[in-house]
Amino acid sequence: DGNGSILYFNGLDNTKELKFKNIKFHNAGGYGLYLKKTAKVTIEDCEFKNSGWNGTALNTIASKDVSGLLGYDSDAADLQAFYAGVNASNGGAMRIQEATQVLITGNTIENNLRGLRVQDCGINGGGVISRNQSSQNIESGIYIAAGALGGCQNMTTTMNVSAYNANNGLLVIGGINNKFSQNEVNGNWNAGFCAWGSANTTLRDSGLYDNNRSAYNGIGNTGDAKASI
Repeated sequence: DGNGSILYFNGLDNTKELKFKNIKFHNAGGYGLYLKKTAKVTIEDCEFKNSGWNGTALNTIASKDVSGLLGYDSDAADLQAFYAGVNASNGGAMRIQEATQVLITGNTIENNLRGLRVQDCGINGGGVISRNQSSQNIESGIYIAAGALGGCQNMTTTMNVSAYNANNGLLVIGGINNKFSQNEVNGNWNAGFCAWGSANTTLRDSGLYDNNRSAYNGIGNTGDAKASI
């Protein structure tokens, strides 16, 4: 929890294009990648692991009786104590903010606090998030987030796997014209797909199985959904 982000960039004027390919990002206390205000971000075939969480003390797949660790059937107080300890921090795999264009493909994202997060991206542009495997993270596997600009626009999230995350499989807050299709979303603690205040959101042709397994998320807060969708 004492580590910072591995790579941080604030572009200020949305003119820079950044590309990351075939890189392993491990063990950040902050984020593996934390990027702001860019023209285009491309992240291909990278591995994000143990950022924001060192991977110990909690098993996002099995019950506490099976694993001997905290699990989806643990109570809120034990999960909150875990997050307050030294094994987790306020970080995650990637946080991409205010990128006009986004292309995130073929990445493996596992055992982090937060998984794949894009925020206020695609405005006057668009983005594709495809062929990623985001699993066993404590927060949502794929998160289309809102900040000061009200959320992402024109993002297509397709053909991903989001499984056994200790929050939602797919989460979108705010934004407009975001589409989710042909994703496999399995075993997540809260909703398979959760949308808050989102306009023109499409969900189609996806497999959502065995989600909504816990009343809480992995840090002991009450889950923000009561169903698979």
